[in-house]
Amino acid sequence: MKVRAPAAQPLLLGLALLSAAGCARFQPTPTLMAANEADQVQRDLPVPEGFELDRDATLRHERSAYRRLHLVYRRDGYLSQERVSEFVRNVYPKVGWEVRFVYGLEPAHVVLHKGHEECRVAIREDSGDGSTELVLDIEPRQTPDGALVARGFERDGFVSGSVASVETSVRPTSVPAGAARGTANK
Repeated sequence: MKVRAPAAQPLLLGLALLSAAGCARFQPTPTLMAANEADQVQRDLPVPEGFELDRDATLRHERSAYRRLHLVYRRDGYLSQERVSEFVRNVYPKVGWEVRFVYGLEPAHVVLHKGHEECRVAIREDSGDGSTELVLDIEPRQTPDGALVARGFERDGFVSGSVASVETSVRPTSVPAGAARGTANK
């Protein structure tokens, strides 16, 4: 059976359109750039372009010897957690931070250290409104005498913190009943 050329043309055109519909052209994803220094709270805490500080959700406590910051940035428009995490992992070491730990899927987390400070980064996507949130918690890791002091902020049921220092006095378990009041038998 011989197929006529005019009858085969629509069939070939249809097959070509179907095969082309599934093809995609991939382009490299551009690297996120840091926002202008004027848009950042502090030089050593860069944020990607397009993120704006949410002043109502942000807490700042700074002294000459230490700082305790809870910075909340939001960006309208979808930006994947992975791209923001990659920005933090690549840019923060350039301003003195050392990446110590990366974990989590939803939200993604990055823990960084610099001197006696710890920076905990949480990155969340909100597919409902198409926004991305970047939360930075910066606190001292240790006091000058070496005690751990980093405590997290609790906001909306989410605790962002890693270590809590609690000073307690340890009493032996075999103390006579009256010993705690200073009336133990001698």
